[in-house]
Amino acid sequence: METSRSTLQSVIRGVGEMDIYNQRRPKPIMEECDLEYEERPYLIVDLRDRDDYNMNHIIGAHHYPVAMLSRCQNNETRELLSYKNKKGKVIVFYDEDERIASKAVTVIVERGYNNAFLLTGGLKYAARKFPAGLLTGSFPVSWTTSQTPGIKIKRSKSMDHNGVLSALGISQSQRLNRGSYISLPQREYFTSDDVEKLSSELDMNLVPTDSGSRLSRQSTVASKQSIRSSVRSQRSNVSSIHGKPWKPS
Repeated sequence: METSRSTLQSVIRGVGEMDIYNQRRPKPIMEECDLEYEERPYLIVDLRDRDDYNMNHIIGAHHYPVAMLSRCQNNETRELLSYKNKKGKVIVFYDEDERIASKAVTVIVERGYNNAFLLTGGLKYAARKFPAGLLTGSFPVSWTTSQTPGIKIKRSKSMDHNGVLSALGISQSQRLNRGSYISLPQREYFTSDDVEKLSSELDMNLVPTDSGSRLSRQSTVASKQSIRSSVRSQRSNVSSIHGKPWKPS
């Protein structure tokens, strides 16, 4: 039986078996990014390798290895292209410690992106500032402690370490050793509980570390509260005086 792929005319026109097979298959419609990406005003991009990304990453982060930037000129994913220079949308790039992300953002900007940003400090700094509610997967306990060189006060580090473990729900009796990992639930979307944890941790990070600034802020808040209470009392007294019926003396 003669088929279209076996005739001489088909061979001359360049029609082969793959062309016939592709005609039978329904062509997928090129869709835009998912609705979950379209609704977000931000796109978080992880520039590390796939193994590191699978180990831990920011919740909802899009994986785009930095090696993709050096392969060809137009090798951006559809997520990056959908957020490129869009009004009201930003793209945040990060790696583990900001070593490769800074160079990658430079290349991204040179390719015409004007809404690209760099996560300062990388994933390690984010894990130390927001140990709960931001990351998913497993990461070393050492990420949650400050590693500033020259500081030899071990007590402050242990106190900070215990505070982080308490925030993660790990008791002091279950203290982990230096080489262990902290495991967080695997998910790709932020929950309401995550948002509450991030909000509380953000408030704690905004509190001044020195006692003088903290006391001054507390005194300022207390003075404002006293002023408001005095104003309310004065208003109530005035209203009570005007509310009494007038009696001739």
